[in-house]
Amino acid sequence: QQFQGSLPEVSAEIDDEVNMADVSDIDGEAKPAKSVPLSFRAKAEARKKRLLVEFDSEAFDSLIYRQSSLQPPPYVTVSSRIVKYNPVFGDQKPLYLPVNPAIHHMHKRSRSWYRKKCDEIRRRPKRKEWFGKVVERQRWLQALEMKQQEKIKQAQQDGTTPPYRPPKPRGVKRILDFGDLPEEELPEYVRSNPAWLKACAWFRECEDKATARQRHVNNKTKETESYFQSLNA
Repeated sequence: QQFQGSLPEVSAEIDDEVNMADVSDIDGEAKPAKSVPLSFRAKAEARKKRLLVEFDSEAFDSLIYRQSSLQPPPYVTVSSRIVKYNPVFGDQKPLYLPVNPAIHHMHKRSRSWYRKKCDEIRRRPKRKEWFGKVVERQRWLQALEMKQQEKIKQAQQDGTTPPYRPPKPRGVKRILDFGDLPEEELPEYVRSNPAWLKACAWFRECEDKATARQRHVNNKTKETESYFQSLNA
């Protein structure tokens, strides 16, 4: 109590516009006794007020009316100067995204390009047939794959040539050769080259050997399984 008279009076008033986002500007309203940390809303309001103060209406009108053939109103003057815009968050680092500008940026196409694109879309009307049917398409692909595998297994058991499977894209990393094609089904540019014909014959021989080896392994596996089943019986 003896030191209370000697201490100076300290004002507890703070700036409402900076630290309080929900407090009105009425002078007679009670104010907090101590400062509080800036909230996200308070920071956003402060940045909004700063941008409104720094707003250049002439540059904004010039940017709008220079993007089209529209004429500005009589009371609006369009400046021909080049306006340099500074980033809003100058203290932050730029954000780099793994996007391809050739795909994600807009392109100015000619009328002939759009005409050709429309003709191409008309020629392939069923291209979007599976659009929005992901599960149905996966089931259809799995059914086709199972049928193909059954045909291949049956051909290996019978000792015949397995059905032709078209080569997959390069991303599958499948070795592309003509070992699964007979000579009469080879392309014309392959049949016209003797060296390629010889190479394709060697590929077919390797394919036949691999099929015979797999058939031998399957037969031995069945014999072993039947033998152990007879022992257990």
